[in-house]
Amino acid sequence: MSEAGMPNDSRSGLSLTDSSSLAIQRRVAALYEANRDAVYRFLQFRGLESATAQELTQDAFVQFFIALSNGTMIEAERAWIYSVAAKSAVNHWRREGRFKHVALEASPELLASLQSNQPTPEDVLIENQRIRRVDTQLARMSDMQKAAIHLRLQGLRYRAIAQVLQISPSTVSELLSGAITRLRSIANE
Repeated sequence: MSEAGMPNDSRSGLSLTDSSSLAIQRRVAALYEANRDAVYRFLQFRGLESATAQELTQDAFVQFFIALSNGTMIEAERAWIYSVAAKSAVNHWRREGRFKHVALEASPELLASLQSNQPTPEDVLIENQRIRRVDTQLARMSDMQKAAIHLRLQGLRYRAIAQVLQISPSTVSELLSGAITRLRSIANE
């Protein structure tokens, strides 16, 4: 037991409170590293100037640390931080007494930072539909065409495919040409 009446971890010399505080610090630091830029951009998008957005970003993570240190259970950590940041922005605008409109066209770097590399739900749906159409067309092809396509995808040349399938190279060419033409037209619909 330590002098304060807390059990000690004899290996590290830390009390359990110290080790849990260290764990909280690491947890917050990891979350900060992974999310600070996104929270900062979120606040800038809300119309805050750079210095204010930086300050409120840091404050959100400090409040997160304090909440964890006080034993608050937070299930959705990122959502909690964004919520605190958004409320801080609102409080800032209440204190300032004005709202600043941000024209995204005026700030191309801000607009670029907000754009996602992830496909939109519509893009995912379109791609899934395209894949289904191609899959349906593949299912309608003859076994010989399927085999020729499979062997070609494995990197075999027409002559090698002809030997494997025991057909002429010109037949391989016809099979692949017809199949590829149909698949392209289906894929590009």
